[in-house]
Amino acid sequence: HRIPKLVLLHIGNLLMNWQYKTIISSVVKSNHIMIDKNPNDPYMNFQAAQSERVLGNIEKAIDLYERALALNNNVEYPYVEISIQMLAGLYTLTQRGKEAMALMEQYAKQCRTAKFALDIRQPVLNFSFERPCA
Repeated sequence: HRIPKLVLLHIGNLLMNWQYKTIISSVVKSNHIMIDKNPNDPYMNFQAAQSERVLGNIEKAIDLYERALALNNNVEYPYVEISIQMLAGLYTLTQRGKEAMALMEQYAKQCRTAKFALDIRQPVLNFSFERPCA
């Protein structure tokens, strides 16, 4: 069965909530095929990052979010702001609170949504977890 292209482009967001890992795995493969054809497509890098994150492939997701932001960091595109938020969350999850905070602060003046304002506090709240207990 082939997934229609339009559905394929947006399915990462839809499936994120349902956690259907087998479906997401096939979406990841399709996303990577499309990235191979056009590695400079920031939206496809974003979609692949979303799917990798849902699958628990955190380092792959981080790399893809970083690449998506390197290709397009214009917060006028909603997926760019989501990329920033997701990447900061993954930095925090992987004990990189300083990187998370720097990323959120870098875009704080450009991103004006309530969600971004809430998310910018998260790395600060989790920052103490960066240092292992003695």
